[in-house]
Amino acid sequence: MADRGSEHGGLDTLGWLSLAALVIIWAAFLIPGMRRSPNRSVKDFERNMDMLAETDGNGQGRWIVTPRKGMTFIGPRARAKARARERRRRVLIVLLESIVLTALIGLVPPLRAMWLVTGGLLVLLGAFVWMLLSMKP
Repeated sequence: MADRGSEHGGLDTLGWLSLAALVIIWAAFLIPGMRRSPNRSVKDFERNMDMLAETDGNGQGRWIVTPRKGMTFIGPRARAKARARERRRRVLIVLLESIVLTALIGLVPPLRAMWLVTGGLLVLLGAFVWMLLSMKP
């Protein structure tokens, strides 16, 4: 019986599966870190520490909630628009990540059926972008 590994350059099916698994693991580990800005987490931490420092625990008086210095007050309509914009951005990112992930999985020969899922996600992405562009005034 001939050695199949030498015919295919040393990478057999198990090697490709292992390589694909490592790529997917690394992508799952690195992509969420790239999406979130380190400055944002530092600002969130500082804001939370400021909120803790402001609560002195005496329980006296009345709290009046106002916007922080330098921040503009937005009304309910503007807040709803900002939330919808953030929600649409998250949907777009999930679609893009799903397309990349299913395409990487589809590179593995026994899992070529994932290309169909990738194609379906591309169609969904196209429809979502078309919807976003049609909503733009």
